[in-house]
Amino acid sequence: SRPKDINLRAAVTDFDGKTFYYENSPINQQNSLKENSNAQKIEIDCYKLNTILDNHNIKIIDYLNIDAENNDFKVISSFNFKKFNPTLVSIEFNDYNFNNLINSNINILMEKNNYKLISKFGVTCFYVQKENIEKINNIMSIN
Repeated sequence: SRPKDINLRAAVTDFDGKTFYYENSPINQQNSLKENSNAQKIEIDCYKLNTILDNHNIKIIDYLNIDAENNDFKVISSFNFKKFNPTLVSIEFNDYNFNNLINSNINILMEKNNYKLISKFGVTCFYVQKENIEKINNIMSIN
């Protein structure tokens, strides 16, 4: 890990407390908080993202990446955008249908919090604060 990393053995979701983690394999993408009778059920602490950030005195976020193995909306739904105000947010949306993305809970929540979808690469959606769109366009343009 990097010197300033904070490593936690906990789930990130939309409440603080305990939950169950279903471990199917040592490979992350096959594990989830979603009930799975074929996986090992492990009780684990869970926190809202806000709680983790507050507990570790994190006040500024330039880039926030949400990749929570099908728990992404739960993670972002309780996030305090006004308090932490990330410039750029990426979040997984595992559907390649554009209309489903535009009408998704994730996109509606991001729009409501003044973020605009600027790109989708694979299953990762990139959102930027609406007031920073021109700045991002200038950074990304080739002159």
